[in-house]
Amino acid sequence: MNLFISIVEGLLISRFTSMTAINKNRKTASLIVYTLIQCTFSYLAFLFNFDSFLSTFIIVFNYTLFSFNNTLSSLPNSVFLGFTLNLLILIANSSTVILNYAIHYFFNMQLHFYVMLIISKLLLWLLVETIGRLIQRNIHYNNSKINLFNLSVLLVTSLYSLLFDSYFHKLIKVQYFLINTVILSLLVLVIYKLFEIQKQNLIAISNQKLLEKEIAFQKNNYQKIISNENETRKIRHNYKHLLLLLKEYTEKEDLKNIENTLNNQLKNIDELKYAINTGNESMNFIISHYLPLIKESNIDLKCNYFEDQPNIDKLDFYIIFGNILENAIEHCDSDKIKKVNIEAGKTTDDRYYFKITNTILTTDNIDLSSSRKNSINHGQGITSIKQLVKKNNGIVKFMQLKNNFRVVVILPMNN
Repeated sequence: MNLFISIVEGLLISRFTSMTAINKNRKTASLIVYTLIQCTFSYLAFLFNFDSFLSTFIIVFNYTLFSFNNTLSSLPNSVFLGFTLNLLILIANSSTVILNYAIHYFFNMQLHFYVMLIISKLLLWLLVETIGRLIQRNIHYNNSKINLFNLSVLLVTSLYSLLFDSYFHKLIKVQYFLINTVILSLLVLVIYKLFEIQKQNLIAISNQKLLEKEIAFQKNNYQKIISNENETRKIRHNYKHLLLLLKEYTEKEDLKNIENTLNNQLKNIDELKYAINTGNESMNFIISHYLPLIKESNIDLKCNYFEDQPNIDKLDFYIIFGNILENAIEHCDSDKIKKVNIEAGKTTDDRYYFKITNTILTTDNIDLSSSRKNSINHGQGITSIKQLVKKNNGIVKFMQLKNNFRVVVILPMNN
C-alpha cells in the first residue's frame, strides 16, 4: 500500500511540474526519469520517516533541477515554484489531519491510516490541478518578471514545515528548532540574493531590447533620409531636361503639352517623401518619421533652426524627443487650425532646451498619470521621459495653457 501511495504522489508531483516548469524543452524521457525519482523519494520518506525539512529540500531540489533552463534568471522562480509544490503537499496532509480530528470530535471515531493517505492524495490532486492551471494562466510565473508572492510562499512553507514537525514530534527539541530556523534563514538570504541578481538581469535584458529597437528605428529613418536625398538629386538632374522640354513646347505654342507636363511635375512633388532640417540630426530623423502622420492629421507644423547640440546620449534623446512629439501629435486638436510648434535654443545659463507645443480643445486639467487616449500620457511615455531627463541631469516641465499644451526639456549643452 505504501508503494502504491508513493507512486500516486510521484505522479501528482510530476503532473504539477509538467504544468508549471519554466523549461518547456524537456523531453518525455526526462519527465519519466523525474517521475521515477520522485516516486522513489516518496517511498523512502515513508520507510525512514523523513522530517519535513528534509522532504522539502528533496522536493524543491528535484523540481528546480528539472525546471531550470540553464539561465540564472530562471533559477529563483524555479526554486519558488518548487516551494509552492511542497506547500501544496503540506496543505493536503494537514487538511487530512484536521479532517480526522473533526470526525473524531463529532463522531467519536478515527480514520484508518491508509484512508487518511488516500484522502490526502485526493486533496493533493485537486490542489495540483487548481493551482497548476492558475500558474499557467499567470504570466508573472513565466520568468518574465519578479513576483513577491513567490517569496511569501517560501516563508509560509518554512513556517508550515516547523509547525508540522512540532505536531509529530509532540515536544519539539530546542536544538532542532534552532537548526531549522538558522538553515531556513540562510536559505531566505540566498533566495533574496538570487532575487536581486534576477532583477538586474531583467533590467539589463530590457535595456538591451530598447537599445536594439532604437538602433533599428535610427537605421530606418536614416534610410528614409538617404532615399529623400536621392530623389532630390534625381529631380535636379532631370530639371534641366524639363526646362528644355517646356521651352520647346513654348516655341511651338503647344499649351496642352505644357499643361500636362506641369501637372505631372506637381503630382511628383506631392508624392515625394518628406525631409526636414532643424539643425539637429536626431530631430530631423524623428520629425521625418512622423511627417506623413502630421500631414494625414492636417496639422500645421513649424520648426526653428538651431545648430548647437545637447550633451546627451543620442538614444536617450531619441526616446525623450520622440515620445513628446508622438504625444503632441496624438493629442493635437483645435476648432480652427491644429498646430504643433517645435523650438530649440539656448537658455540664459547656456543650457540646451527644446519645447514642443500643441493645440488642445480641453479646458480641464490633463492627467499625466493616466494612460487614456484623451490624456497626454499614452502608455509609459511620460515615465520614460522623466526618468531619462533626470538621468541626464536635465529638467522637464509640462504646462497646460489656455488652448495649448507645452513640454519644455532643458539639458546640458555640448561646449
